Amino acid sequence: MDNSLFFCDFTISDDTNSLIEKIGKYSEEHSKQVYLLKAPLGEAANRYDYDKAAVLLVPKHKLCFINFSREEKDEFEEYCEDFIDDIGYLSDKYDYRPEIGRPRVWKKQLIVRKSISDIEEVGIEELLSDIEIKRPEEARSVDYLISLLIGSINDIHRIGGEFPDNILDQVKKKIILFDGDQSRFILRWRQK
Repeated sequence: MDNSLFFCDFTISDDTNSLIEKIGKYSEEHSKQVYLLKAPLGEAANRYDYDKAAVLLVPKHKLCFINFSREEKDEFEEYCEDFIDDIGYLSDKYDYRPEIGRPRVWKKQLIVRKSISDIEEVGIEELLSDIEIKRPEEARSVDYLISLLIGSINDIHRIGGEFPDNILDQVKKKIILFDGDQSRFILRWRQK
């Protein structure tokens, strides 16, 4: 699949191939940047014991942990908690905590856990519709989390702060580096 908007570092197997293809197709059809990561990019120390899980990252959507095993496993819950701890570490390391808060607060609002069976039952379109974020403050927090996880870390003091109240500042904040090629800026703008 040659899609610069979709990045997957999860090992594709016969069990996961169909879902990963559907996620890639969704990314291409809707021109949305999508990541499927088993660990934060660039953080070599973050390797997990459970290898049948990944996190689905889509701007303006909750982070979705996916269990690719068809069995309920305690290891999946441990994977999720370890991953969230690592996000907390990254937010401290790059000084994002004042903007996004502590993991115990945002994990209740910005994270969901699904099994491959749940997603196959409803489909990728419906899943992403269900986890779409409507509130601008939460959407910005998710975008900050995604930037930490993909290693596209900006100076939080330049991009953070209060939600902009004038149109020029809103446009400046909408220019983001979620481009798969990392060669052009993408402007995301929605008129209300």
